[in-house]
Amino acid sequence: MLVEAGKRYGEGIIKEYSKKLKADVGKQYTERTLRRFRQFYNLYVEAKWSTLSTKLSWSHYSELLSISNIDKINYYIKLVEEQNLSIRELRTKIKNDEYERLDENTKLKLINKEESKIEDFIKNPIIINNRNNYEIISEKILQKLVIEDIENFMKELGRGYTFTALTIMKKFIY
Repeated sequence: MLVEAGKRYGEGIIKEYSKKLKADVGKQYTERTLRRFRQFYNLYVEAKWSTLSTKLSWSHYSELLSISNIDKINYYIKLVEEQNLSIRELRTKIKNDEYERLDENTKLKLINKEESKIEDFIKNPIIINNRNNYEIISEKILQKLVIEDIENFMKELGRGYTFTALTIMKKFIY
């Protein structure tokens, strides 16, 4: 009904549906929510997904509705499924343009559902925070920047990496 509502009767009918649903069911059925439902349905039909992932919440799908490229959406859906990402983690990956930083051959492998290798998913470029605003970055400064923000650097590399810091404690004998 929502899909047809925008075509025949204009957008006013969605407002009426929203009022009726709010009265019958509850406040969560705002006009905006109903428009998102319609947008989701249209995307779902266009993409011809056979089944929806139960690992994604409505919040995940709602976040993905802002993306127009269906291959990009499928990439993030697969990422959420495989890595069990929270909505915040998904937003961060989208904000950091993770899909855009993949190699074109990797994107083609994903589209064609070909087997990928680990090195296919190393992003280019890898983002390293330069909080001290160094203008010239030598190897030594690069090493310092990586170590200062090792957690984010490891996240840039992807899942499956481990970092263990070894701290040597000195005993002082008095």
